[in-house]
Amino acid sequence: MQRDPAANQTVVYLPYGEELHLNTTTGVVTGLRYYDKSPDGVTVVRSSTGTVTYELADRLGTATTTVDAGTLAVTRRYVDPYGAARGPAAANWPDQHGYLAQPSDPTTGLDLLGARNYDPTIGRFLSVDPLLEAVRFLTGTRRTGMGRFPGSLGRFYDGNRAAVHGLRPVR
Repeated sequence: MQRDPAANQTVVYLPYGEELHLNTTTGVVTGLRYYDKSPDGVTVVRSSTGTVTYELADRLGTATTTVDAGTLAVTRRYVDPYGAARGPAAANWPDQHGYLAQPSDPTTGLDLLGARNYDPTIGRFLSVDPLLEAVRFLTGTRRTGMGRFPGSLGRFYDGNRAAVHGLRPVR
């Protein structure tokens, strides 16, 4: 769920490529459905108003070109390799998806990549990966499957806490 007070709307992202937009001022609900299993990589976006748009993406899945199915009008937007916009924003873009075809928050400028927010202007996540930190805590590892536990007095352990002699961790 995403709230955008500037645009007076709330967006609910549903499974199977569907999203609902609630205009909080008027109470009108609109929707988008994405058909993205095309063998040529084109995503078809159908809105509840009946318009159909084709989205062409780069190799990372970020839509960079749209074609309106009714008028064949082409709209392009340009992004750098980290997802930051280059040049002016596209005027008639059909959705709020940004880098890696994930939802972007127009109020903050952040992309919502799973459980974490991503800032495309600096090319970094705003928080550490919670799964990576949980694995590091449980296994005592740093980057590889080998690590040193506090108080281990120089002995190294693998992920199962079995002592490994003669090996040094990679830093």
